[in-house]
Amino acid sequence: LLVQQQQQQQQQHQQLRRELRQQLVQQPPRWPGTVAGSNGGTASTTPLDAGHYAPGELDVYYTAEMLDKLSGYLKRTHSSMEARYDLEKQRLSAAAQGTPPNSTDRKALQDALQRSEASRAESMAASLEMLQFYYAVKAIMGSKSAAPGCQFLVCGRHATCIEKGGQAHCRCEPCFEGDGFMCRPARCGPVTDFSAQPLLGQPPIGYPVVPQTTPKGVVELQLVSFSSDKLAVAVRDSHLGNRGFLIVGRAGNTEIVWGSWKEFSGGVKAFGIALAGFPNGRLAIAFRDADRSGTGYLMAGFLTDAKKLIVEFVKPQAFARDQAQHAALVPLASSRVACLYSEHAFDASAKAKPFGGMALVQVGEGGHLKTLGKYHFAHGELVTRITATPLSPSSFVVAYRVVPGVAAPPNEPSKELSALWVGMHGTELMVDPHPVTLEPERVNMWARSVALVAQNLIAYSYQSGTEKATKLVTLHVNPKTHRLTVADGPHLLSKGSTSFVHAVSLPSGAASPKTFTYFQKPGGTATAQVCRISPQGSIASCQEVPWADAELKSVSGVRLPDGRMALAFASMSGAPQCQILGPTESGAED
Repeated sequence: LLVQQQQQQQQQHQQLRRELRQQLVQQPPRWPGTVAGSNGGTASTTPLDAGHYAPGELDVYYTAEMLDKLSGYLKRTHSSMEARYDLEKQRLSAAAQGTPPNSTDRKALQDALQRSEASRAESMAASLEMLQFYYAVKAIMGSKSAAPGCQFLVCGRHATCIEKGGQAHCRCEPCFEGDGFMCRPARCGPVTDFSAQPLLGQPPIGYPVVPQTTPKGVVELQLVSFSSDKLAVAVRDSHLGNRGFLIVGRAGNTEIVWGSWKEFSGGVKAFGIALAGFPNGRLAIAFRDADRSGTGYLMAGFLTDAKKLIVEFVKPQAFARDQAQHAALVPLASSRVACLYSEHAFDASAKAKPFGGMALVQVGEGGHLKTLGKYHFAHGELVTRITATPLSPSSFVVAYRVVPGVAAPPNEPSKELSALWVGMHGTELMVDPHPVTLEPERVNMWARSVALVAQNLIAYSYQSGTEKATKLVTLHVNPKTHRLTVADGPHLLSKGSTSFVHAVSLPSGAASPKTFTYFQKPGGTATAQVCRISPQGSIASCQEVPWADAELKSVSGVRLPDGRMALAFASMSGAPQCQILGPTESGAED
């Protein structure tokens, strides 16, 4: 009986849908109060009584009336069907309780109950399909009443459903325009999703038994983009014993959904955090356990549930001793990472000999780390302020400061602004032995950052302490010899001291590439200089782009795959926040 009722309901659904579609497709609408000419030409203005129309004619309200009838019918049949299924469930359950356990009669009644529930699910699916048709047609016709939820809407291609305030609407994705049911390609310019938002995170699994930890005393942080649409933020919190915490988020069209904060440092302090991500959802993290004379650690994390943004960590492994400088991590192909750091070794006379060290590490499945080799990129020189940027999946450029020796001659050229090329060949790293040196006549070169501008073109931003100025130089990488040469600069970006200097490449498309250099004067707000870079590396058309409205303690930025820019930062009070900049806000849009 239930199967017959379900079949009858589905037949009625199909008949109503066929009738409605036939009226929509085959019959042109007529204005109320008019009838068509006898020969199908221009309609006459013969008035008709209200609510009466010529046979075969369709008024403009007919479709809406049919949809309302369909909605009413669905509500009535759904209520009656649910009542019948509930009664049948009660009857079969009661009958099954009155039979001996494991008997043939109980098994038969349980099978009948399962078939009844399957039939109920099929009926619900049929009703939902008709409701989707009802709400979709109403929305296409311009109805102001919205669907109660996204399950009642079937949006068009290149569109997504948005729920807000108990109402659902279809909206075209970025780079498309339309009503959400028909989306046409439009000028591709992703917009800003939102202003700065606090990085609170979600309660962890097991909450409230498992307490929620939210960093509120952040003094340094790092942000990376990985695994297509994922973001990771790692922080050091001075209020929580300078331990390290990390959170993973998913960047969507309209928002970033964050997971839960989780400690990664294993109870030890985490100074000088460096972070790298890979397309397969793995992460590499480097830090040291003390501000001075600390042990350098390298560890891995990996997503165990990409949908719920759950990440697990493995135990940190020591890679260097007596560390006092930030390490740098560069993600490479095949889930490998280059770890760059300042180190020293002792000769036979127990004299320390400094050098710039590198380790090529394989980040395996489950966070397993395997060191493939260790190398030097600077010999007999004390290096600090190490930073690097990928040039390709198997090469990168590293920038660093060579600290002048105590016994160095007064007129010896300065190496405080150095940079060189490093490439990966198989399981080994190759270093160009001819680093480039900028402004060799000057000393006291402090903060710096390098960013990829275009193929074989690098932007080198830095702070000149003696001049109290922030500058920009472009470097060209010879594709055959791998040597770096100055393409243009130094170009003055800003006068005055700065708390930090960082650079991010901006998407260019068919236009000239740009570089986004952001910095902050002590006591001021963070700002940026966006400069257009020609294919030959010439710097031109720099403009100031203010993006922060308060002084920041730490900041890190990355470019997202769709061209937007993500910035994570900590306020002077230590509250972590995140912000998305579109082409207009970042200065990428002409």
